[in-house]
Amino acid sequence: MPDSGTVRIPFGQLSFDGGVDSSRPTTIAGPNMPDGLPRNSLSWANNCTMRGGGITQRTGFVRVCKIHDSTGLYNGGFMYEQTTGTPYLIVAISGRFYRIRVDTDNSIDDITGANVFPATEPFYHFVQGEEFMVVQAGDYTTNPLFWDGVTMRQSNGITGITGVLPPFSPTVVVYSLTITAPFVYPAVAATVVVNLASPYPGSLNDVGTLGLAGTFKVTVIAGNTITIETISSAYVGVTQPAPQVAPFTTTTAPPPASAVGLINEIPAAGPMVYYQGRIWYAQFRQYTAGDIVRGPSGTAPYNLRDSILKVTENPLALAGDGFAVPSQAGNIRALQYTANLDKQLGEGTLYIFTRQQVYANDIPITRANWIAATSNTPANQRVVQRKNGGVSDRSIVAANGDLFYQSLEPGIRSLFISLRNFQQWGNAQISNNIERALAFNDRALMRFSSGIEFGSRMYQAILPEQRAQGVVSRGIATLDFDPITTLGEKQPPDWEGLYEGMDVLQLFVGDFGGRERAFAVIVSKDDDGIELWEITNDKKFDNVDTRVQWTVEFPAYTWDREFDLKRLDGGELWIDKLFGQVDMKFYYRSDANPCWQLWHAVRFCTARTSCETITDPVCYPLETLREGGKFPVTLPVPPLAPCDFLNSRPMNIAHQFQMKVVITGWCRIRGIILYAVPVLKQPFGNLECMPGPTSVRL
Repeated sequence: MPDSGTVRIPFGQLSFDGGVDSSRPTTIAGPNMPDGLPRNSLSWANNCTMRGGGITQRTGFVRVCKIHDSTGLYNGGFMYEQTTGTPYLIVAISGRFYRIRVDTDNSIDDITGANVFPATEPFYHFVQGEEFMVVQAGDYTTNPLFWDGVTMRQSNGITGITGVLPPFSPTVVVYSLTITAPFVYPAVAATVVVNLASPYPGSLNDVGTLGLAGTFKVTVIAGNTITIETISSAYVGVTQPAPQVAPFTTTTAPPPASAVGLINEIPAAGPMVYYQGRIWYAQFRQYTAGDIVRGPSGTAPYNLRDSILKVTENPLALAGDGFAVPSQAGNIRALQYTANLDKQLGEGTLYIFTRQQVYANDIPITRANWIAATSNTPANQRVVQRKNGGVSDRSIVAANGDLFYQSLEPGIRSLFISLRNFQQWGNAQISNNIERALAFNDRALMRFSSGIEFGSRMYQAILPEQRAQGVVSRGIATLDFDPITTLGEKQPPDWEGLYEGMDVLQLFVGDFGGRERAFAVIVSKDDDGIELWEITNDKKFDNVDTRVQWTVEFPAYTWDREFDLKRLDGGELWIDKLFGQVDMKFYYRSDANPCWQLWHAVRFCTARTSCETITDPVCYPLETLREGGKFPVTLPVPPLAPCDFLNSRPMNIAHQFQMKVVITGWCRIRGIILYAVPVLKQPFGNLECMPGPTSVRL
C-alpha cells in the first residue's frame, strides 16, 4: 500500500490530572475538535487513580472478618463513636445488632439483648448524639432503639405521659402520731410494729424522722398500726413509752425510674440528624426534634445528656406533629447540615432532602425559642433546589464545607454549587464525567446507595443490584479532592472513574486516634456471606496478595490532523514503580469502531522481598525491596490488521486511533506515545478488503 514512507509522527500524553470524562467525544481536543477530551484527561478508567502524577491502580481492599452467612438480610450499620477510645462498627442483620471491634481485635458480639426489631425491614436509619446511638426500623411504626455504649433499650415513644421531671423539688410533711403502746426501737434494718390511736395518714415507703429518735421507713400500714424499719437511730434498744405524741417528719422522694421512663421519647421515624444539641427526625413529610442536650428532662447518671432522647419541650412534637414540606416534594429522605461560618448565634440552617427537592430551614437554637415554635408552617423554610433532591441519607457526604449527594437523574450533585448556580442556565449535576457508569443505575434501588469521604476522596457506591442479602452496589465512583488541597494554584477535583472488586452493602469511615480508616460491608463473591472489608490507602494488593486488575482508556489521538489518514505504527508506554509481577494487554480501535483489537501483551516482574531474589534464597533477613522501573514499554507495529467487519477496510488505517491497556499488578503509567505514518490517499480509496476470520469482537 503506497504511502509517504518517510514521516513517522508521534503523539501522546504526559499529564492525566484531569481525570476521566465520559461525557465528551473520545477524540482528544485539537484544532478542529475543540470540544474533545482535554489533553490531560482520559476517556475512562477502572480501578485507577491519577493522583500524584501519572496513573496508578487504586489501593487494596483487605478482608477484615465474616459477619454473617448468606441467610442474613442486611438492615444497615453505623460507625459508633465511643466517649473514650476509638470507634467501632455496629451492623444490623435480620433484626440483630452486631458490634465489630475494629478498634481492637475485630471480634464480633451480639448486643441486641432482649429487644425485638423488625427483621425484614431492608433500610434502618441511624444517628448518634452524645453517647447515644438511635436506630429507626424505617417502618414508621416501631419505636427506635437506644444504645449508650453499654446497653440497648427501646424508646417509649410518644406516650402522652409526662411523668415527674427532674430536677426534683422536695416537699416536707409533718404527721402527728399518737403512740398507744410501748415498743423497743429495733436495730438498723430491723422492724417493729407501732400501735397508733388512728390510721396512719401518710403513704407506704415514707421515710422520715420520728421525734429525736432517728430516721425510719414505713414498710407496712395495717389499720391503726404501722411497721417501721430503722434507717439510723441513737435509740436502738431503748423503749418508747406510751401514750406519747411524736412528730413524724417526712420528705417526698424523687419519682421512681419507672415514672421517669414514661416521659415522652423519640418516636418511630425515618431519617435523623443530631444538630444544634437536638436529634431531628423525619416522619414522611414532616420533621421535628427532641429535647436539647443537658435539658431538665435528662437524668443524673448521664449528667442530663440523655435529655436528647426525650420529647417534652415543644408542643408540636408532643402532639406527634412537626414542620412540614409540601406534598408535591415527596417524603423526606435525609436531614443534614453544613458548616456555617458567617451567621450570628441564634439560628442554624438545617437542610431537608426529599426525592424531588431540597429545603433549608433556619431552625430555633435556644430552648425558649424551640418551645415557642408552635406552627407547623415554618416561616424560615425555603426551597434551595427545585428539582433533583436526594435519594438517601446514607449517600450524603459532607466534605469541604459542602454536601454531596446522589439524585435520581441519576447523578451526583453538590448542594453549594447548585446554590451558587441557581440563577444560571443548567444548574447541572457535577458527575457528567462518569455518565458512562451512572447511566446504568437502577433508580428504584438508589435509596440504598451510600457515600463517604476518605483520604481526600469522595466515594459514592453506585450500580445497585438486588440480592437476597440486601441491595449491593457493584461499583464505587470516586472524586479526588487532592487537586484543591494546595496553597498554590488550585485545580477542580477530578473524577477517577470506577472502583470495582466488591459488592458493597454500605460504606463507613471513622477517625481512629487521628488515623482515618474506611470500611465496606459487602456480600462475599465466594459464598454470598456478609463480610467486612477495609478500604486502605497504602496497600498494593487486594486481601494481602491478590493483584488488582485495572484498565485505562486513553483518548483517541488525531495527531492534530483530524482530516488526514494515518497508519498506526507502534508506540511507547512509559511506566515505573513496578512491584511484583505485572501483566499488560494492549488494545486499539480506529475511528468510530466499537470493537477493541488485541495489539500486544507483555509481562514484567520485579522482586518484592528478599525471598524472591536469587542471591538470598533463604529469606533471612526478610527485606522489602523497592519498586522497579521499565521505561519505556515498546509497542510494535500492530499485527497484520484484520478488516473492519462493518466498513470492510483495514483497521490499522484511520483518521484517529484509541488505545486501551489492561494491567494486572502494581505499577505507574507516566506517559504514552503513539506513532503514525501519514497515508497519502483519497479517503478509503482502494482500501477495501474482505472481512476475515480475525475480525472478532473483543
